Amino acid sequence: MGSFVLPLGCALSRPHQFVLYPDFLSIAEQHTLLHASLEKLDRTLTPSRDVRRRRRTWVQSGHPLDPRNGEFLPDDMYDFEEGHFDGVIKFYREMHLTSWPPDESLTSTVSAVPPLSSIVARLHALFMSHVSARSQRRPALQTHLLHLASNGAIFPHVDNVEASGGTIMGVSLGAERVMRLVRRRRESPEYQSKLEVMPPSFDVDEIRYTYDHSILATAIFKGRNIEAGQRLSVMIRVRAVFLSFNLIS
Repeated sequence: MGSFVLPLGCALSRPHQFVLYPDFLSIAEQHTLLHASLEKLDRTLTPSRDVRRRRRTWVQSGHPLDPRNGEFLPDDMYDFEEGHFDGVIKFYREMHLTSWPPDESLTSTVSAVPPLSSIVARLHALFMSHVSARSQRRPALQTHLLHLASNGAIFPHVDNVEASGGTIMGVSLGAERVMRLVRRRRESPEYQSKLEVMPPSFDVDEIRYTYDHSILATAIFKGRNIEAGQRLSVMIRVRAVFLSFNLIS
């Protein structure tokens, strides 16, 4: 469920290399992917002593999870980083993922939960359907998890050409957020896309490297206030491969 808006009076269409897939995953699949991502982050980024204590108190008091935030705990029960080394992100947790937890290791209260492995396979197949049309060789892939706090945000930036290849797919879970795209020319229009419940989206080449893109903490979209809330994105991208010219035969 994603939508796109153009600036008032603008006759242009949205950037053609930005693609949204609304309703690609079911609610149960969204919960499974979110649950697996949060577990992976917790296992890799060991919670601090204070956070573990707050979580124990929370469970012992019998508080239910807020249904509006899916399976997220309150913000103070995560160790969010205040700022990224390059100043682009604030209040976040992140990691590069080398493997997903096995299906049987996930604890969940959701009945008839789709296997995580099948969800990941569908996402990879969707990603490769875009990449294979642009390349004859199968690229190496990289998966990145990014968890934003309720007051977290990603500031305007273009992607680092040296960090990854030309295509990235983002699967966003949690609270609604607005993505803003602004081409790096003064006379160019500004575009906004509201990312709701889980639309896989693709950014390719030109958008990633010539448009400033940002994820806003709060915004007004089509006259409606988009309130702050936690957001977790699963990003699949082509891993950058660099070859020295004197090695190419």
